[in-house]
Amino acid sequence: MITLSRLIEVLTDLDLLHDGSVPEIRSWIERVICNLTPGFIDPVRQWLLVLLNGDTRADRRSSSSIYVYFGCVRPFLDDWAAGYDHLREVTRSDIHAVLGPLNGSRRHTATSAVRSLFGFAKKRGLILANPTTGLKGRPADFALPRTSRD
Repeated sequence: MITLSRLIEVLTDLDLLHDGSVPEIRSWIERVICNLTPGFIDPVRQWLLVLLNGDTRADRRSSSSIYVYFGCVRPFLDDWAAGYDHLREVTRSDIHAVLGPLNGSRRHTATSAVRSLFGFAKKRGLILANPTTGLKGRPADFALPRTSRD
């Protein structure tokens, strides 16, 4: 007696079975970007899909990385969309304004996510200038506290 899983495996190997369902993360991407303003939807969708699938310029990222990256930039996108019509209008001072209140690992992760989004958009010609060029994961005046050696 053949099991269902073995039947699926054989049909897939013979290229006779095609999964027509949409992976959950692709559905999630469409759900989360639909609330953005039009000038932000396309660049963000393209960025998330390249993170998901990879391409000749970028490796694939895990679903959890995609969720974290988008979770970091989502509040920033909402703030910027309130004042701008397109991602290309975001300036370096806008970036510093949203990252300024963050500290530690939250700041580091948010900085990585923002650099990823704008670096992607610049390389693909979706924006003219990358406002995150030279952006560090922590403020320039960051210093570890000194401890006394008593």
